Amino acid sequence: MMEEYPHDAALFALASRHEKPEEFLETVFSFLQRRSPLFDGGVQAVEDAVLNIVKKYGKKAAATRFQEIEDEKDRKKREEARKEAEMRRREKEWDEEKKRQREELQKRKQKAEEKNKKQDAKSSEPPKFEEISEEGEGSEKVTKLESADAEENEDPNLQTPNAGNGGYTDNYVWTQTLQDLEVRFRIPLNIKTKDIVSSITPTKLSLGIKGETALIDGTLDDRIDPDESFWQRGKTATSGVYRN
Repeated sequence: MMEEYPHDAALFALASRHEKPEEFLETVFSFLQRRSPLFDGGVQAVEDAVLNIVKKYGKKAAATRFQEIEDEKDRKKREEARKEAEMRRREKEWDEEKKRQREELQKRKQKAEEKNKKQDAKSSEPPKFEEISEEGEGSEKVTKLESADAEENEDPNLQTPNAGNGGYTDNYVWTQTLQDLEVRFRIPLNIKTKDIVSSITPTKLSLGIKGETALIDGTLDDRIDPDESFWQRGKTATSGVYRN
C-alpha cells in the first residue's frame, strides 16, 4: 500500500521556487527558527534531531535505489530472454528455408542427371545443332531482339537485353534473375554428356566439348556458389544454372 503524503502539493509548490534543495532546506529551518521552539533546546539538540531524520530517510532512499537496480536487472533479463527467443525463432525459419532450398536444388540436380542419362542412351546421329532461343526452351529459332531505339544508340555494338534480361552470342544465349544466371549452349545433339567438360568456381565458369575450344570461358562480374550451381542436357538444349 502506498504511503500518503498530504502536504506534498504545498511543499512541491514551495520547493519549486528554489533552484537547489539546500536553498529549500534553508527556508524551512529559517521558518522553524522563527516560528517554532525547535532551537530552544540548543544547537546540539537540533543537530541530533536532524541527524535522526536524515538517517531515517537515507535508509529509505537506499532501499528505493536498491529496488530500482533490481527492477532494472529483471527488465534486462526479460529483454535478453525475449531477444534470445526471437533469435531462435529466426534461426529455425532460416534452417527450414535452407532445407527447402537444398531439397529443391537436389530435385533439380536429380532431374538434370536423369535427362543426361537419357541423352547418353540415344544412338549416334549425324551432327545436328540444338535450336536455342533467348525466350527459353521450346522455341524454334534464335531470336535476336531489336528495337527502334537501337539505331539511335551511340554505340551500335550494344545489344538490347532479351526478354530474360540477358543477351546472346554465337555459342549461347543467357538470361538472369536476382539469384540465377541461366545459359543455354549451342551443342550438337549427338554429343554425349561424358564428352562435355565444365568447370564452376566462385568467380569463373567454362563449358565446352572435350578437345575443342570452350563455348564459354571467362571471369564473372559477381560471385556464384558452385555447390548451388549445375548444368544439364535437355531435349532441345544444354543449359547451365549458376546461383549466387
